[in-house]
Amino acid sequence: MNQIEHLIIKFLTRSISKKELDELIQFLENSENDDVFDAYVKINYSINYNMTNHSPDKIKEELLNRIKADKRTKKNIQYKQIFKYAAILICVLSISYYAFYNISKTADPVLDIVKELESDEIILKLENGQEKVVKTNESKSFKNKKGSVYGKQKSDTLEYVVIKGVKDLVYNELIVPYGKRFTIVLSDGTTIDLNSGTYIKYPIQFIDGLNREVILKGEAYFNVAHKDKDRFIVNIDDLNIEVLGTKFNVSCYTEDKKIETALVEGAVKIEKEKSKISKRFLLKPGQLASYNKLFNEMAIINTDVTFYTDWRFGAVRFKSVSFNDILKELERHFDVTIKNDYKYLGEQIYTASFYDGESIENILSYFNEDTQFIYSKNKDNIIITNPLIN
Repeated sequence: MNQIEHLIIKFLTRSISKKELDELIQFLENSENDDVFDAYVKINYSINYNMTNHSPDKIKEELLNRIKADKRTKKNIQYKQIFKYAAILICVLSISYYAFYNISKTADPVLDIVKELESDEIILKLENGQEKVVKTNESKSFKNKKGSVYGKQKSDTLEYVVIKGVKDLVYNELIVPYGKRFTIVLSDGTTIDLNSGTYIKYPIQFIDGLNREVILKGEAYFNVAHKDKDRFIVNIDDLNIEVLGTKFNVSCYTEDKKIETALVEGAVKIEKEKSKISKRFLLKPGQLASYNKLFNEMAIINTDVTFYTDWRFGAVRFKSVSFNDILKELERHFDVTIKNDYKYLGEQIYTASFYDGESIENILSYFNEDTQFIYSKNKDNIIITNPLIN
């Protein structure tokens, strides 16, 4: 990937720095680069598009206008307020759509289970393979083969206790359905808040001298208990997040285009492994690491990390996200199924914040004020259509 393509991707994903933005503008305004940009557009469009209907000059003009407009405009996020920018049909996106379409359609048995669960069914899979339904209006204890209590549940929290003499790692698995959140406290005192549609695998008790490792799919907020020697590692596909003691949020849903890690306190090391090449990224408090699955790229930016952690208090927030991707989050949050038949609407990009107590009907009405659409709701199924077609 050459430098200009890299900068365009960073601009479109809102991860570009001021210095890089100036570099991109300088490139686009330099007439000596016209042939380079023209060839770049033609090569990328040739994969999925017919170039007869697309002018590189027009694309370049629109891209440059949008960059300059973004530099002039500052938008503050307000309660219930929505901001939108129209997605430019730029060449690099033509390559990526089908690639990610295939990624997102890859079979994921965990995701299938999550979607089939009722909203009041949290599934706890024990070390012997037995599955227990955990309901947040109950209190219960969990025992091992010897009859010793190793876990106690009280409403929406499951806390593990230390049992002396344990020498082997024994794992539990937890699946949180759509429309539900749950908290686990591991045996070392680490607290993990789990968002809707999340799967986690973890030892019921850690062993001194060994790394503390968990496997995650979905979204979770970690408050990791500090231990000088035993590192805490979150395994996410081919990413490893390593800490000693810290607070951070990870969003890694299978169907999403990005894996995002927001650091609140402490320090985080993110390791990306591919073949024999290993890349490490260090994260500081107030920073977001956004890994793009399509382009195998990591961007680290300074940000307001509360934007990525407020889901713990019932907030639903989006930053520069397509309407179709917003619908995925709304499905998880409200435990509904949404089908969008309005293609234009699905491609629009929004930044928005909604807080606890908002109904899905109210949220859809806010988007409807920007781009009109029609939707029908039958129990937990919603269909969105173009008003000009109906």
